[in-house]
Amino acid sequence: FQPLRPTPKPARGALSRSHANRLKTSDCGPPTFWIAASGFWIFRSPPFPMPDTLPAPAAFACMQKAQITRFSRRCDARRAFHLNCGAGAAYTRRKQEHIAMEYAASRVVLDIDLGILAENYRKIAESVAPLQTIAVLKADAYGLGMRPIAQALAKAGAAAIATAELAEALAAADLGLPVLILGTLLPGELEPALLADVRVPIAGFDEARVISEAAGRLGLVARGHIALDTGMGRVGIRLQDAADAIPRIAALPNLVIEGLYSHFPTAYLEQDPATPRQIEAFLALAARLRAQGIDIPWLHIANSDAINNFHETACRPPFTHVRTGINLHGSFDTVGRRALRLAPVLTKKKKKIVIW
Repeated sequence: FQPLRPTPKPARGALSRSHANRLKTSDCGPPTFWIAASGFWIFRSPPFPMPDTLPAPAAFACMQKAQITRFSRRCDARRAFHLNCGAGAAYTRRKQEHIAMEYAASRVVLDIDLGILAENYRKIAESVAPLQTIAVLKADAYGLGMRPIAQALAKAGAAAIATAELAEALAAADLGLPVLILGTLLPGELEPALLADVRVPIAGFDEARVISEAAGRLGLVARGHIALDTGMGRVGIRLQDAADAIPRIAALPNLVIEGLYSHFPTAYLEQDPATPRQIEAFLALAARLRAQGIDIPWLHIANSDAINNFHETACRPPFTHVRTGINLHGSFDTVGRRALRLAPVLTKKKKKIVIW
């Protein structure tokens, strides 16, 4: 990355053409990527949040360009990529209207091995077969970078990708896999999600009706996954209301119920009494709906903790899928058996300054 030469300071929140042009990574230098615009970090990963004043589409486009240029070249050769964990920015005022920004590589680097990531995925997928495995990449793939992680898992054979928000879903929409949003959609996000064929979350009849109407206006059929609250208390149709609400949702036009899902709050406890009750309630509802002619193709409730501790009940048919997120990184099952023997994908490296 070349230091930015003095240029007229852009208005706050603007992305200047000269700065954008210098976002391209070079063919030399360490395998660490940098993204800067108008003095801000715009890679949406801690500890560099994207400020509200930067235009998100421009920032996202620059992020995509830098990632593809760097990761496609470096990952194939080293099976790993480096994410800079810190930055020093020296500001020197050359003239009143000019600011020169020179960035130097941090001494601390987070090394993420995509080969180990893929191997962890394959171990998980083999352990739950014949169920298929959804890779959960919420929070920008847990801060590791949505795009390179999603690409590696797509090559490893992921059945689908699940995210928390629309921006993450769109970053993976061109990989040829089903993409689910497990969280919620904000006003204005629904139509872009439908146009990208993202599987949208459904947490109630009123929400489903809005989705149905939007799909009708766009001339397409929306595919949704119904969130069922079996005990988490976070989001979804309450269990006592589901038997009435879901048939009404299924009758709406321009909307296909592709999946039904729920989530465990305490499956990290091997002897947790609440998790089996959630599984039983979920399957009883699915059977009741099937008896009414509502056969939902995707049934998924197992998270990373359940894959480890409730394998025989949450990871077997009639469930069709499991979801795994933090397991993929080898950071898993902290109080359980750790039966899958997954390997850590992260290595934190820094230069030695002095040894006492």
